[in-house]
Amino acid sequence: MSIGKVRDVSLQDARLDAAAKMKQLRDGYDPLLQRKRVQQVQIKTVNDLFEDWYPTLVKRLKYPDIPKRIYTKDIAPHIGEILLDQVTARDIRFTINAITNSGRPTIANDALGYCKQLFNHAIKLDLMNGNPAAAFTVRDAGGVEHSKDRALTPEELNQFFSTAKAYQASFGRDNYLACALLVCLGVRKSELCEAKWQEFDLEAGVWMLPKERSKTGVALDIPLAPVVVTWLEELKIRGCGSDYVFPSRRASKCSGIVNLAT
Repeated sequence: MSIGKVRDVSLQDARLDAAAKMKQLRDGYDPLLQRKRVQQVQIKTVNDLFEDWYPTLVKRLKYPDIPKRIYTKDIAPHIGEILLDQVTARDIRFTINAITNSGRPTIANDALGYCKQLFNHAIKLDLMNGNPAAAFTVRDAGGVEHSKDRALTPEELNQFFSTAKAYQASFGRDNYLACALLVCLGVRKSELCEAKWQEFDLEAGVWMLPKERSKTGVALDIPLAPVVVTWLEELKIRGCGSDYVFPSRRASKCSGIVNLAT
């Protein structure tokens, strides 16, 4: 095992270092193996830990970009550059309090959960002896969340669509139709916004939502009322040949805007 370069280490220091390493070897501790481990480990900061943890999220989560966004925006600015052996529970408290005080209690709860998982990953890799986020609960972050049962009344829906229609020049026809489709079909926003025309049979009046895009992982055949088919036919014209029902506006192939009657 090399100790160092001749120009950097004196003979006396080299002998002392060699004697110390021989004692370690006699005690059953291999200093050469330990050096190799140190060279292999590149996880020093919390940011390094997240980069090692994130691929595991990609494998098991349908939407791994959600924890990545919360970490990048709300966790990393506070603790990302801190060395793992220097992260304390006070750092975790400061991070989740900053999110809660910004008026986002749900995100604070999510951030706390991700911190717990992140530092459990460090424990799994033998990089930390304890989890600095372990003692915190949602009561320390955004509070206990309750399920929502709020629904718009027919009067509220009528008011919304009347206002949107009156200001359609600024609200946008595509946005108006998207809202109408969400109300009529009862699907999730992402399921509609990412929909492709190949999923639709407008003649039969059916939207065949594939299991890959369904939150439940189950394919759905969604019946389309005649008025919904009319809206979709309009969107197909407005899409100018795009594969998507709602194409990116920046990538639009249209040179102008198609104005159709409601």
